[in-house]
Amino acid sequence: MDEAKLLRIVSSIPKGQVVSGINKGTKYTFLGTEQYDSHGKAPELNGAPIIILEAEKRKRNRIILFVSVLASFLKEGRAFLSYGRLPPSYILEFRRGTKERIPNLSQYESHYKSLARYVYSRIK
Repeated sequence: MDEAKLLRIVSSIPKGQVVSGINKGTKYTFLGTEQYDSHGKAPELNGAPIIILEAEKRKRNRIILFVSVLASFLKEGRAFLSYGRLPPSYILEFRRGTKERIPNLSQYESHYKSLARYVYSRIK
């Protein structure tokens, strides 16, 4: 799935929609889409489309997910979105090589997986 199609699907999710997490008992609230403003953390990504989730059980409850990363989680299919697995295209694109540095990427993998599973449920 390309980023434009993914952004259309994600933009159709109603704000306030609850998304179940991959980890037991985890729930996210969908807050919408925006453009990234780095405030100096990763200025090369300014203007990139992002998705905002909120998780009440986290100390920092606002979660910013990049559409480009989420698209890589959706390339191989739902089988790679289970606990402990990562899609090969995600590993090749974002874990290896010298691609742009994505803030909080390795810490947010379960959040990306959770939203990817929700996207699959909306398109099937």
